[in-house]
Amino acid sequence: MSFVIEESFVKGKSLTGLCEDGWVATPDYVVVIDGATSKSDYRIDGVTTGRKAMEIISDEVQRLPSGISASEFVNIINERIIRYYETNHILDLVEQFPETRLTASVAVYCHSRNEVWLIGDCQCKIGECCFKNNKKIDSILSELRSFVLCSALRDGSSIKELQKRDIGREFIYPMLKIQYLWQNNLDDNSEYRYICCNQVGFI
Repeated sequence: MSFVIEESFVKGKSLTGLCEDGWVATPDYVVVIDGATSKSDYRIDGVTTGRKAMEIISDEVQRLPSGISASEFVNIINERIIRYYETNHILDLVEQFPETRLTASVAVYCHSRNEVWLIGDCQCKIGECCFKNNKKIDSILSELRSFVLCSALRDGSSIKELQKRDIGREFIYPMLKIQYLWQNNLDDNSEYRYICCNQVGFI
């Protein structure tokens, strides 16, 4: 490995074993993986769909040939996820219920190409320059969530109460599930479309 990883840190929202994020390094790649927070109660092998996506991507990265392109990377990952669906007989399920898909965003450093790829709503900093790949739907829903919480505070709720029960997230939860309709949607150039690593559609 001809590059240096100076620092790394991963911490989940709750138990470490349930964390949906991770990272992996090989001689040619460093990949930071943000498994999508589950939008359903569906579990695979006892873990969330975001966690399983992270595990599959971490495993596949270690098999990647050197010097592939960003589009080749996405195709390889998506094909691996499709094989997982087929092997476990859940392809029909994930096609019918998009919220059960194995989904993740990734930031990739490819050493041989000296490139950084942001796939999904990831961000990175190179030198003093920050690069973001935000989704419009995230901006809309975060504003709506904030509005609900601020309104609750104005109506007499305490911050402690809202930390215990986030009624803002509860309010936008149905829309978090609906947003999967726009995931990797190649047939529509809508501003709501967004990309990520998953089984449906190829970038």
